[in-house]
Amino acid sequence: AEKTFTKNAPKEAADFAAFKALTDKTIANLKLTNAQITYVWKSDNGNTSIYARDASGALLVYDKGSQIEKAVGMAPVANVVLDGSVELQKTTYNGTVQAAPTTGTKFDGVSVKMGDAVQPKAVEINELKDNVSDLVELNDVDIVEDEGKFYAKNGMFHVQLFDHFHKGFKFEAKQHGVVKGIVANYNGTY
Repeated sequence: AEKTFTKNAPKEAADFAAFKALTDKTIANLKLTNAQITYVWKSDNGNTSIYARDASGALLVYDKGSQIEKAVGMAPVANVVLDGSVELQKTTYNGTVQAAPTTGTKFDGVSVKMGDAVQPKAVEINELKDNVSDLVELNDVDIVEDEGKFYAKNGMFHVQLFDHFHKGFKFEAKQHGVVKGIVANYNGTY
């Protein structure tokens, strides 16, 4: 008896929102249209988190072992704009949707060009859950300290502030502040 295995063709995802709507572990050709890298962070263990935004929203691409850097031939940097299509797998980690390279991830048909400086998207605290992995700005918020933790507050809404990228940021309590950063989700908490 002989068994034949066939590889399923990747799904198609027209943009970041369509990719994020896929079932976990789905492999898809993600269409990149003016997808701009907003931030890149390389961890101490060599894995790279690439945050990007297109017209439909933001997406975190988790590049374990710098596979994307090797495929593109350069390290990803903020402000770069990507156009084309690339195969990625949808995963979820600690409640955050991510894209990860597959063995079929290639950047042959993707144009890579330097774009304008990335600007944060102005949002309200109650809109953060809809902007996970995006570079945002909260305006006119009070920054308060509670038991050594800092929070941005605006009316009845608040969110914890933390230095996820280990940059050495020090928060100070103040009124009418501005907070800029990448929205992170930790196990469903924003």
